[in-house]
Amino acid sequence: MSTENIKAGAAAPKKSFGQKCNDGCQSFGKFMWNSQTREFMGRTGINWAKIGLFYLIFYGFLAGFFAAMLAIFITTLNPVDGEGGPTLTQFIKNQPGLTRLDTGSNSLRSYNVNDTTYLEAYSKFMNSFLAGYDNITTEDCSITERKPIPAGQPPCRYPYRNLLKGCLNDSFGLAVGKPCVFVRMNKVFNWVPQPIGNSLYLNLTCSNNVKVFPPGFLISAFPFRGQKGYIPPIVGVQLDGTDTSTTCYINGVGTSVSKSTAPEQAYGKILIGGVTAKST
Repeated sequence: MSTENIKAGAAAPKKSFGQKCNDGCQSFGKFMWNSQTREFMGRTGINWAKIGLFYLIFYGFLAGFFAAMLAIFITTLNPVDGEGGPTLTQFIKNQPGLTRLDTGSNSLRSYNVNDTTYLEAYSKFMNSFLAGYDNITTEDCSITERKPIPAGQPPCRYPYRNLLKGCLNDSFGLAVGKPCVFVRMNKVFNWVPQPIGNSLYLNLTCSNNVKVFPPGFLISAFPFRGQKGYIPPIVGVQLDGTDTSTTCYINGVGTSVSKSTAPEQAYGKILIGGVTAKST
């Protein structure tokens, strides 16, 4: 075999690491810009112009479509400082939700009347909440006439010391085995409840003859129009400390009450239970 054939059939010498890096850099550089074909990243200037024009039109259409949908949605809303508020509130004005003020770690549960630590913790929680009413610097809401908050006026101060006095003693009733559970109504924009007859309250009626302080939600404390510092009125429901539960519901003109008491389905009604006072 000739020397030329031996040389031709011999394996090519292996490239060093530096040579491989150099070849890779050269290939990448040629990909980024090929001076011979005048291509950038494998495409000519005309190709890049066509791609840019396509995406400009595509994303411009998407932006225009989104803007049009947003403009249509905004037309369904009334100004916040106007008479109506968000149009969607019309579906819940007469179906307000009722919730217990005590929730989560502050939830009122079965307890021992001699457990001073528990009584103090609940009292601290309630006093902290009620202090929010004291921070309102305006006049008290009227308890002699049904006079809703005028448009453009800040919220009036809920006179809880007079209206909840039956629940404000003895660690909110816990120390004497008659705990008070406080119920509040979800905020409904620009809604003034219509009571039965000449009542000053949207009455809250409860089963099992439990006491309610005051009789319901004070009409003069409505409506909510997004006022800074607004805190809705609350009602104290005083239980007798036994295992019996009570179902409470609002009673007003045009207000609807659900059949269910399940929290995720109920409106205008709430089931209060799970609170038992023990003395041992």
